[in-house]
Amino acid sequence: MKRKRYLLLIWLVTFGLSTAGLFTFNFSANSAHTGFNCQPTKPHTSQCVIVGVDRGGAADAAGMRDGDRLSIDRLLRIMPLFTTPKQVVDFEVERAGKVVPIKLTISAQPKTLSERLDDWHTLAMYFSIFLSTLLIIIAKNTFDSYRWIVPALCVFMVGGVADGSNSYLFSYYGTYLSPFGVLLGFGLSFKFWRSLAEELDHSFGTIGRLAQIVIWLIGVGMIITFELSFMNQVYWGDYRSQLESIIGTDNRISAIESLFWWLFTILVPIACVTAALVLARRLVGETANRAYWIVTAFCGFFVSWSFGQPSYLLLSVLGLTGEYGDLHNDVMRYVSWLMPISLFAFVYLSLSQRLLSYQFVFNKTVVYLFTGTVLIVAFILLKQNIEVLFAKDSDTQKSIINVALAILVFLAKQLRDVADNTLRKFIFSNLSKRENQLLEFRSKIGHYTTVPALIENMRDELSAFCHHANIEIYESDRRSYKELSAGLEMGFDAEIPVLLRAKRAYVTGGFRSASYRIVFPMFDRNSLIGFVGVQDSSQLPTLRPDEIRLVEKVVRQCATHIALLELDELRKTQRLAVVTSGEGHP
Repeated sequence: MKRKRYLLLIWLVTFGLSTAGLFTFNFSANSAHTGFNCQPTKPHTSQCVIVGVDRGGAADAAGMRDGDRLSIDRLLRIMPLFTTPKQVVDFEVERAGKVVPIKLTISAQPKTLSERLDDWHTLAMYFSIFLSTLLIIIAKNTFDSYRWIVPALCVFMVGGVADGSNSYLFSYYGTYLSPFGVLLGFGLSFKFWRSLAEELDHSFGTIGRLAQIVIWLIGVGMIITFELSFMNQVYWGDYRSQLESIIGTDNRISAIESLFWWLFTILVPIACVTAALVLARRLVGETANRAYWIVTAFCGFFVSWSFGQPSYLLLSVLGLTGEYGDLHNDVMRYVSWLMPISLFAFVYLSLSQRLLSYQFVFNKTVVYLFTGTVLIVAFILLKQNIEVLFAKDSDTQKSIINVALAILVFLAKQLRDVADNTLRKFIFSNLSKRENQLLEFRSKIGHYTTVPALIENMRDELSAFCHHANIEIYESDRRSYKELSAGLEMGFDAEIPVLLRAKRAYVTGGFRSASYRIVFPMFDRNSLIGFVGVQDSSQLPTLRPDEIRLVEKVVRQCATHIALLELDELRKTQRLAVVTSGEGHP
């Protein structure tokens, strides 16, 4: 329970930050252009030099000239405003020893298809991570390894929204925190793969532990060198001389920082993909845990990083970024769509394979959170596009925004009950339907008066609960075990009875030779009187621990009642024999 609370707290904080970041994101149909570039002076000072002023651009119209100098600290503070079209930015530049005021109006140009794809990709990532982490957190039962992927995805959600934010808080302070986010995101992701492999009985062993240690060591080095390099670029206060004495004034620290950054952002995504592929390869042809497709689906989340970072570094080393850099970026824009798609597939398969289960009480929570998020994002998009269309008429702009907000509120009220009933009918009720049906059968076990009737209904109910898997029920019969429907026999020295007599209650994925997914013993006063075998099948999803425990309880209760019925039958037979023989009469 404490783990759930911590995950929920992390999720609420990151969800609040990422949602706030959406309000500062430019989702409008126009992109912003300043028309100038600023490069740090050489040797480094607290200023940068204006270079490359575009003729006819916003900077040229504002009177900015090549060679003007601008304070780096001031540039960092106003830079987030440069992402908002039609924004008016007031600042000062130094020209020939004089201070010249500049009033820059950011120009607006229609966004290209690539830029619009980036906007939609940001929203797709936001919704996919929001939905997947929420479903994992509120799940009543799930694999323990899933707890590692929740904070990792939350970090990616905040980082993706903050990357294009026009907020000084996100852009400036987010730069300080970005290496921490990268370390946590990828470090915890690899930890997830290690933990999942252990739960599926395919541990990576010593290699996995060593890889995890190397990841954290490289990550710490990346954080230290990144912070020193960033301070070297932006800090020009009273302690500048002390800073220079530690890290120097040349590009040495930047080179070391670049080395750690590339090592981490290339090796760790590749390690995540490799771990997923190795685990998927071990699961091929094995249906003991239907995790093959889940592993394969989530592997796609890391493919774009493992492919994009090395390919860009290769272009940089070969000096081909100028010629093929734009092509590389366009290709990666499409490849990056694997990330939200793989997350949606991961959630869907986790639900369909029963790795996540829920209680109905969470129904309204999901409805309100999901619909509330959709309305917030819809309002952001409408507001930004209305401001662009009616930029010259502020009164009309405000009126239309108010009307749009009123319509959204009205739709929310109308669709709330529809969404609630839909989730109630098609999702949450169906998730608990099998459990309720088996629990109802369990409550009626004591009502059966004959062993064959109980055995037959027991087989049908367990089969329905185990997704219509074939159920075999064996009962002890002298020196062998006899299957109660097909008449098959198994000797006392066969594999399964020996293990069951050793009180190994159930072995997930065990007994490959007998083609059983799982076996449940039937005990009566510590004596093994039989067992129930669930036949393995490619159509049988994963049986979670709570489902296994429920079946075990049903089997144990049925075994007890079968023993009582057989004892009653034996007593009746003996009584009948006594009556027939005439014994006991005077």
